[in-house]
Amino acid sequence: GDGPEPCGQADPCDIETAVESILVGAGDEVILRPGDYELGGNDLQIADNSDLHGQVGQPPPRILSNAAVAVSTNGVSEALIRDLEIVHTGAFAGLNYAVTVERVEVTTTGAAACAPFFASTIRDSICRSTAPLVGTGLSFGGGGGTPDYDARAVNVTAIGTAYGIDVDTN
Repeated sequence: GDGPEPCGQADPCDIETAVESILVGAGDEVILRPGDYELGGNDLQIADNSDLHGQVGQPPPRILSNAAVAVSTNGVSEALIRDLEIVHTGAFAGLNYAVTVERVEVTTTGAAACAPFFASTIRDSICRSTAPLVGTGLSFGGGGGTPDYDARAVNVTAIGTAYGIDVDTN
């Protein structure tokens, strides 16, 4: 959509306005219809305590980005990301998160498909990196020495050209 805030169902707005709006907050849902959502070189910052997801019973929406990180959260968040697909052609990560992720498929040409931090959970998902030599499906720690604290992966398929799962404890 291309409508203005508040991004109502009758007049939806673009994905960045809907997800990053100052109006999105605790308990708010952003429901994506099936289709492609092109971000170009922009990343998508998920608002704290929000719920971003596709429509039940419909094909998952696809978020397309060539930014360094396609979809991310700022710090610790109680957000929920579910029932969608992320296709990333940037350098770092398709999904860099500190939230709960469910039934999400991430494919990247960057270094890591899924890069959790802090208290986060990913379940029933696929994380795939096709980056030559360095591709990591699921990267805990990201090489920066930041501990992941309580990051969890449950029933996740992690595929990479270098590592399926990489855990950095430095």
